[in-house]
Amino acid sequence: MSRLNVRREIFFSGFAAMNSIMKFRICILAILLGIGESTSEFLRCTEYVQKSAHKSIREADKLKAYGLFKQGTSGDCNPAVPPSSDIYERTKRNAWCAEVGKSREAAQIEYVALIGRIAPEWRSAAAN
Repeated sequence: MSRLNVRREIFFSGFAAMNSIMKFRICILAILLGIGESTSEFLRCTEYVQKSAHKSIREADKLKAYGLFKQGTSGDCNPAVPPSSDIYERTKRNAWCAEVGKSREAAQIEYVALIGRIAPEWRSAAAN
């Protein structure tokens, strides 16, 4: 695993459990360490999505966002195939596996673009 991927793993692990000030500091640190602006934008975008419940999003968009999120944070899909009786888990896994081969950074950029199309207000809301 390259140094950059190790740095990304460190930043993504536990990110959801942090408060906003800590997340802001990590985004600044990520930029300084060379993880990139797209990653910090991705982190702000995922924080916005976690905080806001968009009930009116189409199921196809939710699955696409899930697949891109998983690809952007974990890389290529590798979990065991869920039991055939668990259709929900199988559908989520299929959405993630549809993104196989895409780099984490490309998945993050595409995720931000998708959320920007679904909820164009996320950038202004995330800035507050």
